[in-house]
Amino acid sequence: MNFLKSKNPILVAVSGGPDSMFLINKYKVQNIIAIHVNYNKRETSKRDEEIVKNYCLKNSIPLRIKNIKESEHPDKGNFQDFARNIRYSFFKEIAIEFNAIEVVTGHHLDDFLETALMQKNSKRQPNFYGIRLKNVIDGLKIRRPLIDLYFKDEILLYLNKKNIPFGIDETNNNHIYERNKIRKELSHLTKKEKLLKIKNFYKLNKKLLKKNTIVKKEFKKWSDSEFDSKTFKNLNFKEEVCFIYINHMFKNIKISLGKLSSLKNFIEANNGGNFFKLNTKYSLTMKKSKLSISILN
Repeated sequence: MNFLKSKNPILVAVSGGPDSMFLINKYKVQNIIAIHVNYNKRETSKRDEEIVKNYCLKNSIPLRIKNIKESEHPDKGNFQDFARNIRYSFFKEIAIEFNAIEVVTGHHLDDFLETALMQKNSKRQPNFYGIRLKNVIDGLKIRRPLIDLYFKDEILLYLNKKNIPFGIDETNNNHIYERNKIRKELSHLTKKEKLLKIKNFYKLNKKLLKKNTIVKKEFKKWSDSEFDSKTFKNLNFKEEVCFIYINHMFKNIKISLGKLSSLKNFIEANNGGNFFKLNTKYSLTMKKSKLSISILN
């Protein structure tokens, strides 16, 4: 594994689980800062925090911890979304404080495959199957150096051989979560069988990359025309271009496939004066054959 040498630190996200403990052990001789979020969601979360603290103390690794009180947990909604927002907000805060170049996380080959299968089961075609090696979240560079190198059983074998402590999240056995169901199904496959599935997703991603390149060019063409309906009608991937438009113009707006199809029809119809309601705050309208944004009162 190649590691980046830099005067600026690398942030290593460490939960205390096997994947992140494997990761920080690989990075421990680098210029790093460990970052840990304790959501206090389960009884063993304090145990995991102590594992991270003790490892960092033993190896002289700077550590920053964020504790989320149980009273701060959302009463309703998706806790995973809540936790993700907390996590990346904290990562960015520490990255700015120390002028860190990136955050590395412990996602591995099994994570890639589980995510790809969840995407496939959803019947929606993503821009990319699985988890990318690199991406940028809210201006923060994220890298996953294990994503195409190790399976979970290889990580566990290494940790046990080196006597590196780690905690096990018992909620991984809760089969109400789709990922855990897929994880259980994959546990019956051999390494060769899993590699074959991963290879097939790699092939799909190559095809998607070619398509996405065309879609981006079509969006630029439409953008250069100031989102003219006549230009839009000549595009090949209209719904995909609409999706880019929504993500380009707005923040945190989720749109279903059905609504994307309706938006495509709205633009093609080019009925001036009519509105297309995106959500409770924004709507779209056609003015002189060009798509424009309106703010609802």
